[in-house]
Amino acid sequence: MERLLIGISILMLCCIAATACAEVTVRFDMQGGSTSVSNLKLTPDAGGVVHFKLPAVTPVRTGYHFIGWYCKGLEMEYGLCKPGESIAYRLDKGTITYIAQWESNNHQESCPYLMAWTCDYPQKTDIIQVDFRCVQEAPSTYYAVHSWNDDGPGSGYAGFQILEDGRHIVIMSIWDNGMMKPTIEYAPKSRIAQAFDGEGTGKQVLSDYDWTRQRWYTMRIQARTLGSRTVYEQWIRPENGSWEKVCAISFPKAGCGFNCDCAFLEDFYPFSNLRRSMQLRNASARFAATGKWQENKRYSVSNYDDQRLINYNVNYNCKAEAANDWALYMQIGGGGYEKVIKLPKDVSLKKCEIIDRYMLE
Repeated sequence: MERLLIGISILMLCCIAATACAEVTVRFDMQGGSTSVSNLKLTPDAGGVVHFKLPAVTPVRTGYHFIGWYCKGLEMEYGLCKPGESIAYRLDKGTITYIAQWESNNHQESCPYLMAWTCDYPQKTDIIQVDFRCVQEAPSTYYAVHSWNDDGPGSGYAGFQILEDGRHIVIMSIWDNGMMKPTIEYAPKSRIAQAFDGEGTGKQVLSDYDWTRQRWYTMRIQARTLGSRTVYEQWIRPENGSWEKVCAISFPKAGCGFNCDCAFLEDFYPFSNLRRSMQLRNASARFAATGKWQENKRYSVSNYDDQRLINYNVNYNCKAEAANDWALYMQIGGGGYEKVIKLPKDVSLKKCEIIDRYMLE
């Protein structure tokens, strides 16, 4: 029996080693492009992960421009990939195919905006937080992960942005409400801390924060009542990192807190039609009176912009679905996918984990 068990163990180890060392082929489907790209032959590492770089050359096709490489099954991790991008992924099949994605030089306009409504809270909350990851980035993108109070006192929004020049920042804005006007209280890393207008008036802080694509970040907004005002604090925590207080803006009314929350993904200027996508998970809020937390696992996704009161009837090239039952995946733009979804659309998740159930100091 002992010899049999030893023999079986050796056989299992050999099978594992053989599986880990199996060769993987990466193919490239040019979809009519004239550029020649050779297939890759790769050997996974001991953990079954293959490491490779996509071809650095940008494919060419008459009447179209190349917008990226698409690989079914990897799009929620990597989105559309750029030439020369590094990939590290566990693959369980011998051949995968990257398909060239093209946009016609006379393209149809893609959906520039998707909103994911979380909920109206039955009572006032003093903390809202959510995890965010950028999957596909493009200039002039607002990955707004919080938008609260729907034009009531203390209403605002916050999130991650890519500016027109490609710089990564974070932003928080609080709107005026009649004669009640917010005040910037804390902005140590601000690129811009100023009054704003254009879609209402108020105060905003744009802070230098070099967030990176594919990494998870938790953004929390805390509302503290200090005397006759509510101070909204923006905190960020990279996955496995530490919390950092980024800015604080006060509103001249006590006890405002949050009565609702939503997120949106926006191509803000100009409408470039490039693909943008993100994931959200672990959305939650703390009730001010009881200290109890609410998990938000259901989203209603639409292309209605409640700030500008515009219903974007373009639902070409947008996507909203659950990723592995624990994250909301949202995508807008890009000419290669050409998929129309029915909006509004409800997306339900099965998992929500809340970290640090206390007010940060």
